[in-house]
Amino acid sequence: MEQYRIAEIIAESIITDELAQVIFLKGPLARQETSYTVTLYVMVSEQQFAGFQERRNLYLSAYGSLVYQAYTDDLAIGIYENGLRIDLFSLKTGPYFPDDDILIIYDPQDHLANYQKFSSSFEPQEIGALLNSFCIKARDYQEAYQKKDEVLSFYLSCILLEGYAILKRIQFDPELAKLGLKYYFRKIDREEKLKFQEILRKLNLESSAEAVKRMFLGLDQFIGNLPIAIAEHINFEFYFDTKKRIMSIV
Repeated sequence: MEQYRIAEIIAESIITDELAQVIFLKGPLARQETSYTVTLYVMVSEQQFAGFQERRNLYLSAYGSLVYQAYTDDLAIGIYENGLRIDLFSLKTGPYFPDDDILIIYDPQDHLANYQKFSSSFEPQEIGALLNSFCIKARDYQEAYQKKDEVLSFYLSCILLEGYAILKRIQFDPELAKLGLKYYFRKIDREEKLKFQEILRKLNLESSAEAVKRMFLGLDQFIGNLPIAIAEHINFEFYFDTKKRIMSIV
């Protein structure tokens, strides 16, 4: 895959300069999944950090000509003529707690030898927070809808779709729930897939309220079968009051 070739060429260029202490891929490519974006992290010592930042253009250009490039304090973005993209992140050496899967390319001093593999599942308290956030956004949706603010209410319904999808994924694919909408249909059963597709069909300016109502109907099944460890973090009163408000929309 050409994306790995980009990572290899840029990593070799960085290693040659002897500025990096750790280099690793993060995200889909670390999981051997397809992605047009190469997300590459470089850990650099405090003393070498400024020198590394100054040479980021050379590293990005090592693979080929750039049609676009942009730089911030910790990120260099490059897009190549073949459409592939590199996001080159720079970190100062220190403890690192990954929020996604990583694949170590270079770590001669074993800085990441004891890193904890990223978990794609949610903790019980996180699930409670997700449901609360969904309900708060649903109340925002209700207000926008009743004010006949079609654009805002449609926008909020799309945000609700993502929250709904994550909560439902906790039900049928808990180990990968943090992936959100990525590869959403891989493990979903036929009945749930049909329900989700129906919500998608209703998600437009004219029928967004129907889509949001169906989300709550789907969540009823979710919260009705929660284990005690998760249920004790759920604010059922807040959820059902929010559902009542949404179902009252006419």
